Amino acid sequence: MYTTRLRIIHFDVSQGESSLISLLGLEEDFHVLIDGGRKCRGRYVARCLRRLDIDHLDAIVCTHFDNDHHEGLVPVIEARGIGIGRLLIPKFGHNQEKFDGLKTACEAQGVDWEVAKVNDLLINSGGCQLKIIHVGTPDLRDDNTASIACLLTMNQFTYYTGGDLPWDMEERLTLPAHVCSFKVGHHGAETSTSARFVAALNPSAAFISAGRHAHGHPRQEILDSLRDQDTVQRVYSTNCVHPRQGFHDEDTLLSPHAKGLACSNRTNGVLGHIVVYTDDKLSRQHTDSKVGYFVLRPPPEGHGPWRAYKHICSNRRHLAKQCSPGGIVHLRDDEYPEFSLEALSPSIRAKRARTAGPFTFAPLLTLTEQERRTEYRPGSPIHNFVQDPPNFTVVEAPQGAPRAPKRKAAVLDSEHADTAKRTGACVGCNERRGRVPLDASNQVDCVHDKGWYVCSDCRPLYRKGFDCEQ
Repeated sequence: MYTTRLRIIHFDVSQGESSLISLLGLEEDFHVLIDGGRKCRGRYVARCLRRLDIDHLDAIVCTHFDNDHHEGLVPVIEARGIGIGRLLIPKFGHNQEKFDGLKTACEAQGVDWEVAKVNDLLINSGGCQLKIIHVGTPDLRDDNTASIACLLTMNQFTYYTGGDLPWDMEERLTLPAHVCSFKVGHHGAETSTSARFVAALNPSAAFISAGRHAHGHPRQEILDSLRDQDTVQRVYSTNCVHPRQGFHDEDTLLSPHAKGLACSNRTNGVLGHIVVYTDDKLSRQHTDSKVGYFVLRPPPEGHGPWRAYKHICSNRRHLAKQCSPGGIVHLRDDEYPEFSLEALSPSIRAKRARTAGPFTFAPLLTLTEQERRTEYRPGSPIHNFVQDPPNFTVVEAPQGAPRAPKRKAAVLDSEHADTAKRTGACVGCNERRGRVPLDASNQVDCVHDKGWYVCSDCRPLYRKGFDCEQ
């Protein structure tokens, strides 16, 4: 019988990252939050924390100062009834203004922050350790190199997460010869998670946090690399907006490529939270025949028990299989981060109340973006979530087909006659320009000598111009 349980929650924050590591003991619990996504998603993280009955975070780790990692920590720090033990931040990056909002929230709430140091212990109890193993150095053009990396161990179970560290820094990390599971770096971008790094980890599960974004995460070459690694039994993504090849539905177990699984089902209003579970008994079962940990996803239909997938670390031929959570995964109903679109969006709650019979999200898929903005209030999560497909596209890549060349970023369609499109939103992250005046410092020319707006965060990606027909 277990005495301590370990739960890792990868929150679905669309494009961004936020994870909660919890050691659930018989007498005392420990909770560490790593990043918070963007600010609007951080509000949902704070609500999930309250729903999980968490009134104290022993530590918060801000891996680096990109907006989709640190902004969401502001609502968590400002949330009533949630105490903060420690806030660890990286060495300042090149754009320190990004930190102003978080710094202001800390000062207002009386929360002190400290610069993270290698070997800082965030959890050290019940045979479980969460330790900082790397604190990066900021590059003049890129905050990703300043990312904090952590290693979690419980008996023989190991888990790695490293923010947006680039692959050349990942490959220099001192890690065990086998890591049971890990968070894929930089949302599945080609700048992280090299095939060499994955081969060195020998993981049995990989987790990707991604969403709607012009950069096209996760990238196909990263998914191919994970699929080709023999030890990887399954690749879990909070969602996958873009069609991806070579990945099948969750129960297609006869295929050699039955690995990819996106955990959201937006047409049923289900967010793609991913939960990892082990305990002091399972974490010792590191053999060919016994389950070492489980990965759980929400029910795609929006109701019923969460689906659990077995992971056996040292058997390379084993594929994760569906099994019943009951009696195996020792999590209570109130220990799952169940939050649906209906709960998040006041517009959806109001519309559901007016709908006779079963409510479905399917009609929303037929609406244009402008129609959705008219139908639902600004800021409703429906704008970001409703178009995400329920899973990776079921398409087989031709045998021996060359892989697409790596690209620094996905781009927008080349409609040069539409000046509003070129200047209304950033070509890199698709954020609205708002009232920012246009000048030479925030525009980039495409191959047709047309000016496109680019924000300060994305400007380093387009120093050599913009290939609008890429």
